[in-house]
Amino acid sequence: MKSGSPISNENDLDISTKSNFCEMFRYASNSYPDKTALVHGDKSMTYSELDLLSDRISWRITVLGIESGSIISIMMERSMNAIAAMIGAWKAHCAYVFIDPSYPDQRIEYMQSECNSPLTITDSFFEMLECTPQDSEAAYYDDNLAVVIFTSGSTGNPKGVMISHRNVAELAKSHKFLNMGTNDICGLFASLSFVAVLNDIFTILALGGTVDIIPSDIRKNIRALAEHYKSHNITFTFLPPHMASKFIQIDEDNTSLKTLVVGSEPTRNLKKRHYDIINVYSSSETCNYSTTFHIDYEAKTYPIGKVKETLKCYILDEDDNIVPEGNPGEICIAGPQVSLGYLNNPDKTSQQFILNRFSDEPGFERIYKSGDIVRMLPDGNMEYIGRKDWMMKIRGFRVEATEVENAMLKFPGVLETSVKAFQDDGGTNVLCGYFIAEQSVQSHDFLDFLKTQLPAYMVPSILIQMEDFPRNFNNKVNKCELPEPDLTSSRTSKALPMTH
Repeated sequence: MKSGSPISNENDLDISTKSNFCEMFRYASNSYPDKTALVHGDKSMTYSELDLLSDRISWRITVLGIESGSIISIMMERSMNAIAAMIGAWKAHCAYVFIDPSYPDQRIEYMQSECNSPLTITDSFFEMLECTPQDSEAAYYDDNLAVVIFTSGSTGNPKGVMISHRNVAELAKSHKFLNMGTNDICGLFASLSFVAVLNDIFTILALGGTVDIIPSDIRKNIRALAEHYKSHNITFTFLPPHMASKFIQIDEDNTSLKTLVVGSEPTRNLKKRHYDIINVYSSSETCNYSTTFHIDYEAKTYPIGKVKETLKCYILDEDDNIVPEGNPGEICIAGPQVSLGYLNNPDKTSQQFILNRFSDEPGFERIYKSGDIVRMLPDGNMEYIGRKDWMMKIRGFRVEATEVENAMLKFPGVLETSVKAFQDDGGTNVLCGYFIAEQSVQSHDFLDFLKTQLPAYMVPSILIQMEDFPRNFNNKVNKCELPEPDLTSSRTSKALPMTH
């Protein structure tokens, strides 16, 4: 199947005429009142039960005098009630921000302060619910704020991305690009604070499918996860690449899975399976995914594919002009999934969200500048190169971390890589390469190999082998937490076996 193209399923609910998720959900609930909407462990909830519970939550929010448009904090563990609270906030004409209770106190306080939340929904909130005297109204929405997703920045405080109801609705309407349908049972692996849940919860519920909330303890055990997917007949799931690679290694007898979506980081080393493996490029600023590439072969790296037909993609240079075909540039996205911008940060919003001078088509007035560098390949798929802010100067040369990481991946047995620059005592930038491998790696063999793959200035001065990489709240590699090397003798390349 061509990347970026939709898959049709005539048995799916038709949500194309609905303008917001609450309309879609009410339609699904009326169509399938007794169908299972949510599963968590040995508990479940039907569409009619979820509809009623979210109505009661909405009514309670209204009774508390919370003003329309407020951003309600939801601070709960992974649960069916947490998802009901999200829908209830929308029915009450409010937005929500999900806060993981495991976050550090400083991060929680920052997020709540930025959102000026008048209410925090916790488990105790559900003890105060009353019978709903009337159905909540679904009319509202469009460009009103729906959810704030805080991105995990590499430095400083996280940015709050403002996602509208229109963004969420357009994401749901593009479900065919991921082969999602009414009969799907989605294994919800992602953190409830991560942008992936906007698709894995709300698109599935808009279609009348089932969301299976993966219990926290199972998320940390790849064999237990694979067994859960089989025993619960999971048909659709998102996994970050490092988890997807492990999952694929042990899932040969899985017969239920139809679609595995991978993304959020570069995808590598995936074996072909009977189910569809789709590599996506996604961001909070574009309300989840914007490109797709169908993986049907094993390789060290994969393209991010083609932009889906409901969006437009531009590859721009530093002056915001379209680069010649095949040249690297910044991937920029326009269309109805482009978010409202950054909460309380108009300067950053004006930098990253610019006027689209390449199209006057309604719905494509603004372009999101991603900060990601890509290159268009001859077949029309895009190759991901790396972040603009990961560019490093080594001995006066411009070095892209991803290029070094990809070269390291070519060494036999190496599974994951990361590269970071440090300054030695003399102020010289020194490259340090981190890697995870199937077995202990000899330093001189690895370095000799890299010298055949890269110019001398791009070969890391120090290599550190690790058992695993530190990861942030969204399961991405946290480069800030990578161990700092000893630079006292960095003139000679060396490998330091190390665990973290």
